[in-house]
Amino acid sequence: MVIRWLMQLQYSQFVVDSRSLALNLNCPNQLIPSILRLLISLQLFLGDGLFLPVQHSTSQLPLLEAYHLTIQNCFSLHSFQILLQDLPGSLLKIESLPQNPFFQDQTKLIKTQWPISCFSNILCLVFSANLSFKQHFLHLKKATIKRLNALKAIAANSWGARTTHLLQIVNATIRSKLEYGCHVFITSSKSEILTIEILYRTALRFATGLPKWTPIPILLKEAGQIFLSLRIRMLAERFFLKNLSLGEISPLFHYLRPLTRRLRLRKPVPLSIRLSEQINKLGMDIIFLIPPHPPLQKQEKIRFYLDTLPFQTKIYSNSIVQTLFNEYKNLYWKYKIIIATDASKSNVNCSIASKNFTTGVTKAGSVSKYNSIFTSEALAILIAINNLINDNQHYVLLSDSLSVLKALQCSNIHSKSVIKFLGHEIYKIIGNIQSIEFVWTPGHAGITENEYVDSLARKAPSSLISQWIPHEDLLLSMKNYIQEEAKNEWKNSKCYHEFHFLSDNRSQLQIFPSSRKNDVLISRFRTKTYPTSAKLFRFRLTSTSFCSLCKVEETLEHLLFQCKRFELQRNFFHAEMGCFPLYFSWIFDFSLHSKKQVFAILKFLRHIHDNL
Repeated sequence: MVIRWLMQLQYSQFVVDSRSLALNLNCPNQLIPSILRLLISLQLFLGDGLFLPVQHSTSQLPLLEAYHLTIQNCFSLHSFQILLQDLPGSLLKIESLPQNPFFQDQTKLIKTQWPISCFSNILCLVFSANLSFKQHFLHLKKATIKRLNALKAIAANSWGARTTHLLQIVNATIRSKLEYGCHVFITSSKSEILTIEILYRTALRFATGLPKWTPIPILLKEAGQIFLSLRIRMLAERFFLKNLSLGEISPLFHYLRPLTRRLRLRKPVPLSIRLSEQINKLGMDIIFLIPPHPPLQKQEKIRFYLDTLPFQTKIYSNSIVQTLFNEYKNLYWKYKIIIATDASKSNVNCSIASKNFTTGVTKAGSVSKYNSIFTSEALAILIAINNLINDNQHYVLLSDSLSVLKALQCSNIHSKSVIKFLGHEIYKIIGNIQSIEFVWTPGHAGITENEYVDSLARKAPSSLISQWIPHEDLLLSMKNYIQEEAKNEWKNSKCYHEFHFLSDNRSQLQIFPSSRKNDVLISRFRTKTYPTSAKLFRFRLTSTSFCSLCKVEETLEHLLFQCKRFELQRNFFHAEMGCFPLYFSWIFDFSLHSKKQVFAILKFLRHIHDNL
């Protein structure tokens, strides 16, 4: 609406020196009333200057000339011009220009046309008037092609950089460019998303050295990547989930809270529906996301003992650690209330337990299965703080989670939300107690209090004792869900049964000598994209598909296991690999071979490549 309104306006440009025209204490008193009357009667817009809409340009001309005389008399300016159109409706713009002593005092009436653009570039995102991101994707395509040309220059198949390094370059320079602002353009159509998906696949093809006829699932599996559309969805969900967890602090909270709320569009934003479905699949309510809190500040009543006490070591046997703990407890904690906490996590559930060993009060139960063991240990301490500390006494809280206690001790604005939440609850009860000591105890060292709450946590009931979940753990669960979805797409593809040995982990390929030529050769053989005569004839790149010696179709299996040209080398290769029968998936599953066998495979493949 703003763009359409501006397109109907003409404008007047009133140019003075902004260092003189300033609404501050240095402005002359005789000029302030005139400027204020102008600013009050007209509406002000701030951009690269001051914009004032004028109702009728012809009627405002005497007013502008009057202000011209007023300002010129006060400041003796050397430049002043009025750009005015005769059509009704105009804009007055006041902006700064460098002073020029050669300017003469003059007033000009100039007919001009105000350039109008239907697109707006904000933070490197191109917005159009029809709420389409087509121009943004065209901008990404133009910018990415330059990066692809640079990538192709350093990814030559015979002398370029290694595939692992090229993939890191692709992710840092091309993928990051394509996925920037994905939480904004996630609502685009599939055809528009496909535009940047094709660019990303091209970059992966250059990095891996695979030809154009490589199937897309095999290309992604060989590069160890997932579909860019899945990654964009994951990043967008991460962005909006973080804003949900910020609550009222986030400006997007009121738009994301009702996830299916209709905006001023023809249909709801698809991301809201997908995010709502994703949270429902996880079986949780967003009201239990841990809200933001300030970090815990240092207090005299709060003390941490993590490595200074005699029993806080694992170099001694369990009996010695237990003896040292009992001696210290009887000597220093005789009149203090001791509380112990612990957590247990399995594949099906996550449980916590806390016990006050002075009063005998016990709290045990389950928490969300999406919580990490770190979060569960922190929630166990949280339950103890809220339920087991009631009197104005000295307290000692035992925990075998050193990471949680260290994070709590060094709490800051960058700490995890559960740590800041725990610090907030400690701050609430600190005024009602005399002191509290957080003590780390070695796990499974025979300490009675620790072993008791450990067994209590393992036998905790399945009923939920706390439904809190930090957004960090929920983000990890969503990431695992996206990765599982990518694995299912790979397993459901028609290439899976033939190439099931392909792994996302490229570290097993680092055993080969540092050579781009070896990387490309291995990738083309293990993905069956090596340019054999049968493959080239299929794409009309050669006149025949038959082997020149055997007079049969020259496929990759024929070269590896049947061709008479490599019979002698094949026998040597078979002897080095062992007495097992040779077949394709077994040869190229490098996790099954020793280093000597892997080098034998490379030697055999290079001999085939050099003699074709």
